[in-house]
Amino acid sequence: MKRFKDYEIAYNKCYELLQKLMVLVKQTDGYITLEIKFTYPDKYPKLSVTYYYNYLYSFLPQEDGTFIISTDNKVYTMDEIEVKIRKNCLLD
Repeated sequence: MKRFKDYEIAYNKCYELLQKLMVLVKQTDGYITLEIKFTYPDKYPKLSVTYYYNYLYSFLPQEDGTFIISTDNKVYTMDEIEVKIRKNCLLD
């Protein structure tokens, strides 16, 4: 797994994932919050997901188009992320 050297490209990947997951915000009547935040100390962008004000995940974009969950370092595609969030929030 390799992080983007250009943080603007990494930010754009986070934004692309954010757009894909917006349907979940509508399905939960706004109880899922999606935010692009930046890691400390290197300011690398990540997409943070909360549900009913409880932190769920932070996804860090990688050069190969996948994302890593910051807590367990497992690799996920955008579709797998959507399925994981749906399962965790009991949307299916």
